[in-house]
Amino acid sequence: IRERRANEERLFRLAHLDPLTELPNRAVLRERLTEIVTAMRAGPVLMFDLDGFKEINDRHGHATGDAALKAMAARLLACVRPIDTVSRLGGDEFVLIMPDIGDPLRAAAVAEAIITAVAEPFEHAGQTLRVGTSVGIALAPAHGENADDLLSCADLALYQAKSEGRHCYRLFAPMLRERAQRTRTLRDELGRAVENDEFVLFY
Repeated sequence: IRERRANEERLFRLAHLDPLTELPNRAVLRERLTEIVTAMRAGPVLMFDLDGFKEINDRHGHATGDAALKAMAARLLACVRPIDTVSRLGGDEFVLIMPDIGDPLRAAAVAEAIITAVAEPFEHAGQTLRVGTSVGIALAPAHGENADDLLSCADLALYQAKSEGRHCYRLFAPMLRERAQRTRTLRDELGRAVENDEFVLFY
């Protein structure tokens, strides 16, 4: 019985938790987002990644990078309520779901707390290391009818935060989607123009 329970627990962890940080994984995140959207509950979705994480990996190795991810996961959990969900999407990307909060100012306050917490230096193997974070915020149900929509909106807001200097948060606005669509259209048209030899050089 003990062995069977150990196997069941191992399988549960593999199916539901990120093996490095032990945060809920992408599958659990999508399930909980879908529950919020289906029930038409309010809830901010905060997406963030670590500014400077690649440099830590490149300079100090992946073991140090893994230690940084674990340390940041613990700091994120310290900034949220027990009913909130902090999930690791993969790499250095994380998502926070805050159910039953409809005030964007509360989401912004949590984003600021996370930015401050992540910016604190941490020690590993006798070294003092630093990373930062940028945060994109989308609001359910206003910004999406399903989990994919909400994650896409939060991702667009995150991209905006990073393009405006990093170490800050931005709230999704419809113009961000329109701007992204224009960029994709222009990129596709330029690609077709190159393939069809449609450019003309003027001296």
